[in-house]
Amino acid sequence: MGRSRKQIDELIDEIQSFAELTHHFDRPFRTFSSGIKTRLGISVATAFKPDLLLIDEVLGVGDVSFREKSQNRVKDLIKTSKIGNWIAKGMSNFDKTTNDFSSITHAMHVDAHLVGKYFQKVTLRNPNASLIDALVVDAELDENSYIKNIILEDGQKIEGDLFIDCSGLSRLLMKKMPGNDWVSYMDHLNLNSAMPFILKYEDGEFPEPYTTAWAQNAGWMWQIPLLDRKGCGYVYDDAYITEEEAQAEIEMRLGRKITPAKTIKFTTGRQESAWINNCVTIGLSSAFLEPLEATSIHSTVVQIKNLAFDYVRDNIDDTLNQGSMNIYNQRTRKMFDDLRDFITMHYCGGRTDTAFWRNIKDNVPKPEFVSNLIEMSKTRMPTHHDFPTYYGSAGWPLYSYVMEGINLINKDVTDKELELKIPNVDNLKDVVQNDYVAYHTEWYEELQNHYTWEEMITIFREERDTQ
Repeated sequence: MGRSRKQIDELIDEIQSFAELTHHFDRPFRTFSSGIKTRLGISVATAFKPDLLLIDEVLGVGDVSFREKSQNRVKDLIKTSKIGNWIAKGMSNFDKTTNDFSSITHAMHVDAHLVGKYFQKVTLRNPNASLIDALVVDAELDENSYIKNIILEDGQKIEGDLFIDCSGLSRLLMKKMPGNDWVSYMDHLNLNSAMPFILKYEDGEFPEPYTTAWAQNAGWMWQIPLLDRKGCGYVYDDAYITEEEAQAEIEMRLGRKITPAKTIKFTTGRQESAWINNCVTIGLSSAFLEPLEATSIHSTVVQIKNLAFDYVRDNIDDTLNQGSMNIYNQRTRKMFDDLRDFITMHYCGGRTDTAFWRNIKDNVPKPEFVSNLIEMSKTRMPTHHDFPTYYGSAGWPLYSYVMEGINLINKDVTDKELELKIPNVDNLKDVVQNDYVAYHTEWYEELQNHYTWEEMITIFREERDTQ
């Protein structure tokens, strides 16, 4: 776990008491039932007051009193970060004076259908934009393998200079390009199936202000709260579970029936070149890792901004500069390879309770950067200098949350680095502690002019209903 014996000894009584194992604590661990092991696991995990705590189904085990006690301890822990602080207080980051969000960095939970309609409305304000709502079935190439036109289902042909392939996993246009090689990530990210479904809110239930990623027997489940429903899904490896077994597992976890949409099969990887001739892939047609951390939405935004602001010129000849295309492809390859490493790190916690997780631990190779980072962290705290820092990269702040949550940060190393002697600083630990107290005071003052979370959701629902 990355804790010294001294650290464990200091909390051993608290761990025993919280787990309610005082009379069984000296028994060999292998003799404990799965329920007792889980009690002990959550007692140990929460005793150390981590900066980030990743919890899956453990809060659903044990008797009622133990579940309630565990949930209360987790609620206490999440108060120790800025966002966790306002979540724990039932507040929002929506300011009453400005009717806008405060400066907290946050992501949005969006209804994809409504966002698509909004983009359409905004785009069509431009007199140079037009909308053709039709199915693209093919494309014609010229003698140099450049796209001349796309062909619609009704036979109509649409000509153009530059074509963006947004056809998703089918890669309708890019697959016609020469050299459209696919680089697989399946050696490192071998989940291959997703079972999406919707959960309606029960009476009086409000959406949570966070996404839930919940580890399961053969993968993980997402829950994304929207104003009126949750978008959910189970991402899994079909070598370890069938569709029927996956649905049964989720229904057991949730305690309610679900109606899955069509199960999606996928392979993880990327295009070797996202831009070939006059065809550029964006989004799923360019690469796919898996839904964890919403990398597809993130990388789509990054690709669009990079292409539009850095590479598209005011005429097609300058736009199709081969040097520009090569550099764009290099940037895109690096972004996806680095995101692959970031997602892979999530699976490095050493879980071994099912065949799927044992295979991840024992047989799935780690990318070189991930292996080096884990090894380095045994003797030195990573810093932002160790990570890619270009636009679109996942840097040290994101890695730190994941690595701390799965116990890859060595506590003895962090303690030692806090003893670092700095000129004009007597005690670095005291400085950190004082800063932390100051931050809490600042957070509290900031919240005084914010709506509660339920007030904000009510405002948003009313605003939507008036549109």
